[in-house]
Amino acid sequence: MPLYGMEMEILRLTGLPRMAVINNKEKHRPEFIEDWKAEARKHFNTIRLFDAQRATYAERIDLLESLKNIDPDWRPPLEEVISAFKQDWRRRIEDTVSTIMDLLTAAARHKVTQTCQDESALPQVKKQLQEQFKTDLDRFEKSAHKTIRRRFKHNIFNYELPPPIHCP
Repeated sequence: MPLYGMEMEILRLTGLPRMAVINNKEKHRPEFIEDWKAEARKHFNTIRLFDAQRATYAERIDLLESLKNIDPDWRPPLEEVISAFKQDWRRRIEDTVSTIMDLLTAAARHKVTQTCQDESALPQVKKQLQEQFKTDLDRFEKSAHKTIRRRFKHNIFNYELPPPIHCP
């Protein structure tokens, strides 16, 4: 930390409002966080812990709100940014609701058919149709899930949907 001490001191000497944002990515190593906080207290008005990789939407908005309160001159542009983030979030939620409604509509309207001439083959055809129906629903669901993940930019992980429920 002594390496950064001079830079932090220069920032303090400007007399301008300052906020330290400590990247809290190593939660399993809290001793480093405490060291950084102790050093930052000497040079900054406000200290915030923030993990940019895992921060939720609410945590990001909260950080922007904190920045907004540091300097009154920053308030108007930061309010615009916060408003844009909130509007974007609402649009994503609305689009997600639409995606889910489309999924439910497609699932409710979906049907599979096959002509069966031989009555003795009816149980086998019925089983094939049930399997096809389940496969189709699974495909619809995976497609909707992929769309929603893309909308929220959740492309870091690859979550596997649980296997389909088999009903008798």
